[in-house]
Order: sequence, then C-alpha cells, then structure tokens
Amino acid sequence: MKPFYNLIQKIAHNRYMIRVMAMREIKSRYVGSIIGIFWSVIHPIMMVFIYWFVFSLGFKVRPTNNVPFVVWFFCAFVPWSTFNEMIGTTTNAVLNNSSLIKRTLFPSEILPFISLVSSGISHLIMLVILMVMLVFSGIPFSWYNLQFIYYWFIMMFMMLGLGWLFSGINVFLRDTSQVVGVLLQVWFWGTPIFWTLGMLPEKLHFFLKLNPMFYIVEGYRASFLYHRPFWENMEMGMYYWIICLLIFLIGGAAFRKLKPDFADVL
Repeated sequence: MKPFYNLIQKIAHNRYMIRVMAMREIKSRYVGSIIGIFWSVIHPIMMVFIYWFVFSLGFKVRPTNNVPFVVWFFCAFVPWSTFNEMIGTTTNAVLNNSSLIKRTLFPSEILPFISLVSSGISHLIMLVILMVMLVFSGIPFSWYNLQFIYYWFIMMFMMLGLGWLFSGINVFLRDTSQVVGVLLQVWFWGTPIFWTLGMLPEKLHFFLKLNPMFYIVEGYRASFLYHRPFWENMEMGMYYWIICLLIFLIGGAAFRKLKPDFADVL
C-alpha cells in the first residue's frame, strides 16, 4: 500500500503541474490552427455525420434495439475514443518528455495522469455531442445516465496501468508504440462497437466477454440508451474490477522497476 500512498501524494503535490501540462498537450495539437480547440468538436461531429450517411442512408442499417444505429454506435465509441487517445498518447509520454526526465527530478509517474486529464476533456466534449444526439433521437434522460462515471472510473484504472506499462517499456523497446498501435486496432474490432453478441456464434461469447472494454462500452449503452443499473450483473462487474485493478498494479510496478534506468537510456 505504501507505493500507492506515495503515488497519491505525488499527484496531490503536482496537481497544478498536471493541469498545466494537460492544457499544453491539448493546445499543442492545434498549434497554428485558426479555430484551435474547436477542432475537438468538429472532428466527432463530422465522424457522426459520415457514419450516419454511410450506415443509415447507404447501407440502410436498421435500428438496434429500437435505437438509431448512429446513436447506438456513438454511445460505445465515446469511451473507446477516450481509451484509444489516452493509451496512444501515454505510450510515448516518457520519450516526449525526455528533457524533463534527464535534467530535473521530474515525477515521471504523473505522465499518464496528464494524458488522462487531456483525454478527459475530449471525453466531455463527446459526451455533450452524445446528449444532443439523444435529444434528437427522442431517447429520454435518466438518472441512469450518471452511471457513466462508474464505468469511466473502472476504465481509468485500466488506462493508467496500461499507460505506465507501455510508456515504460517504450523507453527500452522503441517498437512498442508500433505494437500498441496494432494492438489497439485489433482491440477495436474485438470490442462490441460495431457488432452485438447476437451477430456472432454463441461459442465465442465467453471469450469476447473477457475483453475489459466489453464491459465498459456495454455499460455506457446501459447507462444512456437502455437505463439498466450497473449492479444488474454483480459477478461480471467484480470480474472486470479485478482485471482492471490487476492491470493498474502490474503497470505501476513495472514502471517503478524501469524508472531508475530512464535517464541513462534516454
């Protein structure tokens, strides 16, 4: 418990630095852009329009469980987009901040938290767009909508654990970022964003449910579309909590083990 307590202390002590660096990370994406951060709104809106045009008008995909396909898809894509952005950014976090790590006593453990904050801002923007889509689709709001906080909280532990693990390994094996990119592509198609379990053979259901992101994206749909409580299946919930906490602890332990050699390698 002591390493975890020390981590909490570092986060609290460096909260201002985390906030400032997160905002700098967001602004750096739009350096030289006329409309700046508003691209964070334009990109998801254009994506929604494209998927609506292709699947609803082009392929004429029928509503899923009486929910328009584009809304059903986007509800799952919101958490996936946050997960993908955070892992992709954090994998290169140590390398991109090598000057800080080599020249100062910079607390490198906070790097995943910086990406967590910046991806969280994008997440909030996409949630606002989702709310607008729900209104236009006639799907009523409910107190169940607030359950997304619970699912995001679980995902946070997994994202931080993977962020520490991948960013630490990437210092020594520079191919890690490429491997992670491929892994995320495979992970995307292994997550029920475009498909449902009913579309696939029943013998595969057990293995597909082992994917931690299965619980997250289905949880977002349960919160915003179907208004089902998160305690509906406590056994499955406990399994995903255990998996995400294990990833968190393993990633943190690996990062602490590798950290003393960062400066020498960088």
